[in-house]
Amino acid sequence: MPRQFEISTQRSDGPLTDYRLVCRNDQGNEAGYVVYTLMDGEFCIHIQGIFVQPEFRQQGIGSALLRHMQETYPDTPLYVHFHPVSNGIGLAALSQFFSSNGFEIKQFLAYAAEGYYGFS
Repeated sequence: MPRQFEISTQRSDGPLTDYRLVCRNDQGNEAGYVVYTLMDGEFCIHIQGIFVQPEFRQQGIGSALLRHMQETYPDTPLYVHFHPVSNGIGLAALSQFFSSNGFEIKQFLAYAAEGYYGFS
């Protein structure tokens, strides 16, 4: 499936700006997105959320979004704090997803974990 990416400013109230990276299919439909913040002048990127439309799941969209972020900010580490979500995606599945995309996972509670990519 051909993919198009676009980054836009989502919100900027205060010292930090939230960005939204959108992945569209070849018809221009939004397949998924990531919301993130550049922390401390690009010291690291905090991924606040990642979402893939149900009809586009299991097609590599989430991985493509993370890969695009890694390519767009090659020298900037990525950080994510995650927990199970209301649509039934559990902590194990989320940990596996981020781990398969190069993140080092540190589970610190039974219901939450963190992922690190590019930190030395």
